Amino acid sequence: NYRLKVEYRFTGELTPGAPSWGFRDGGIQYHSQSPESMKIDQSFPVCLEYNLLGGNGKDNRPSGDICCSGTYVLIDGKKNTSYCTPPTVKRTFHGDQWIILEIEVKGDSIRHFVNGEEVLHFENPRYNADHPIGKTFIVNGDDKVKEGYISLQSNSHPMDFRKIEIMEY
Repeated sequence: NYRLKVEYRFTGELTPGAPSWGFRDGGIQYHSQSPESMKIDQSFPVCLEYNLLGGNGKDNRPSGDICCSGTYVLIDGKKNTSYCTPPTVKRTFHGDQWIILEIEVKGDSIRHFVNGEEVLHFENPRYNADHPIGKTFIVNGDDKVKEGYISLQSNSHPMDFRKIEIMEY
């Protein structure tokens, strides 16, 4: 049970040679597997991710998706069907301004906030038995995601992070 608060912003240009999907794309990975348990060729840790997207000046690219790597969640009582599920409240931020994200975890209930506004609510995070690495975290039939590491992520686009705070309930 905790609340994580982070200020972030995108800056500059996409790294030369980076994939186009990395444009103003980052995240906060939480309930993540430990760095030492990752395989050398593993793209992403098994985790939940608050996906951070920045606008391109004209199109909508809302921040706050839940991306599930080796995990799944329930949204409105239904299992998520895609790797990333967009927020229900959509807020796009163009330019390099500072944005406040918050993740609130209370038991099996998780909420994503952007600039103080709730943008997504989901529940019951579980390890995915169909995922080749996610299934290795299921012990004696217990697939509940209940702990892990927190990491800051940038996908090929420069980002700044500041004022990282965590409060336990």
